[in-house]
Amino acid sequence: MKSCRGFTLWECLVALIVVSGFTLIVQLALSTIQRQTFFQRDEDRLNWYRFKSTLTGDNLALQFVSQDKQLVLYSPITMKKYQLIYNSEEQLLKLTGEKNGYLPLLYQVSTCQIKVQDSYLSIKVGIHNCEYQMKYYLLKAGKIYEK
Repeated sequence: MKSCRGFTLWECLVALIVVSGFTLIVQLALSTIQRQTFFQRDEDRLNWYRFKSTLTGDNLALQFVSQDKQLVLYSPITMKKYQLIYNSEEQLLKLTGEKNGYLPLLYQVSTCQIKVQDSYLSIKVGIHNCEYQMKYYLLKAGKIYEK
């Protein structure tokens, strides 16, 4: 009689437990990555809406002054000039005052295009492989009164 050796029941159970454990680990890792991506996109969208409300809100009522290398805006509320500046090294879009200080508006900005054409401010930014854009009508600043 020939002896035919196969897998025992215990060997099959151990193999099944190892494979199911590996599958469970992979599934948990994928769901964690998916959840982090969702929350990051949600946070980026919230930051984008906050950025838009800062630029277009009534608390500054920004008006267009000029655009050479930087976009210069004026607020009749605060009676100050501001510059909208993109710093590619810091990946930061910020609003700076004439004398000192700045207000960080958007972080981790990989690409940024700012232009004014026919009194419309167009801003297109890339954050975490997503593109956000806005177009906003800017009034031209009349006589600027400095404090």
